[in-house]
Amino acid sequence: MIEIKQKVNEIEQEYLHLLEQIYEQKESLSLLAILDAIRLFWFKNRNAVFIFFEALKEKEVFIYTGATYLDVTNKEYYGFIACGKIHVMDDQLYKYADTVLLKDDFPSRDKILNQVFITIKDNISVLKDLNDYIFLLPVRLFYEKVDFYKLAENVFLNFFDNKFKTPHDYFLNCKTITDISKSFREDLKNRILLYDSDDIRMTFEQRMNNIPKDLYGFSDISHTFLLNLMGYIIQALEIVEVIHDFNMIPIIRNDATLSYLYLIEASTSTDTNFLNKSVLANSIYRYFRKNLKSIELLSIEEVLEKYRDANIFYEIYNKLGLDTKSIDDIEFTTRMKTIEEVLMKK
Repeated sequence: MIEIKQKVNEIEQEYLHLLEQIYEQKESLSLLAILDAIRLFWFKNRNAVFIFFEALKEKEVFIYTGATYLDVTNKEYYGFIACGKIHVMDDQLYKYADTVLLKDDFPSRDKILNQVFITIKDNISVLKDLNDYIFLLPVRLFYEKVDFYKLAENVFLNFFDNKFKTPHDYFLNCKTITDISKSFREDLKNRILLYDSDDIRMTFEQRMNNIPKDLYGFSDISHTFLLNLMGYIIQALEIVEVIHDFNMIPIIRNDATLSYLYLIEASTSTDTNFLNKSVLANSIYRYFRKNLKSIELLSIEEVLEKYRDANIFYEIYNKLGLDTKSIDDIEFTTRMKTIEEVLMKK
């Protein structure tokens, strides 16, 4: 384990050097050249990363995924490193590379380029400042052969009362916001978010009308709705695949992605213990984000000593009695009150 960990640390330092070179030349490099270099780098180091993840299976690992960056500057990672002892950040640059390089006509290329450089800058900070605490590796490097699009298509079609058999059936019957709302399952309308800043206090029709319409190159609501939800579903399916194969507990920055993960995980797994840990870890992370102003004054060493080393994750886990019941049976307010009580004592 020590030898492979040292090898991974060396790979991370090589990756840091590559990202710094790319960032220095950002005005002259194309999006495709940048992503191609990143994709080739990780493919070259694929075997070492896989062996490392296999070695981590026997340990409890928390993975930060479903986000484009960690936001090192604003210390949003405090809630992440407070849970458990071993932390991995899923490198989203590889995901960008794997997605964009497969498409010749990918829309919003300028937006993607801008996001890529935000992620590169944040990755550089992670590799420089947090290298002792967080591994930065592309966990989804190992799932290229899985047809997540087809799986996501089936999940999407099951969101409707009449269980459309094909996307063609959906397009045939859902041409307007009203059509979609009438066919969409009532029990799911407030369980999933339709976009990143969605507000479930609004009507479902109002929420659909607010879905960003410039990301996919379509002006009609039928395509926009399908593609927007498919993006979240695919991301959630990929995460579910990763966390079970490598036995990792996910912490997800994006609330929309998290809503789909909970839905898919609950419907595909009977492992209550795993779901309990996932929900609790994300609840703790969100408590830290909400109360960051009172926590950000702490140094990273103080955060680790007060929360990680004190094992607050399992203190809260045991106080909620999650070894014998489902977290879904505990009211949200009770859950968050318990988290607050434990953290405020530290």
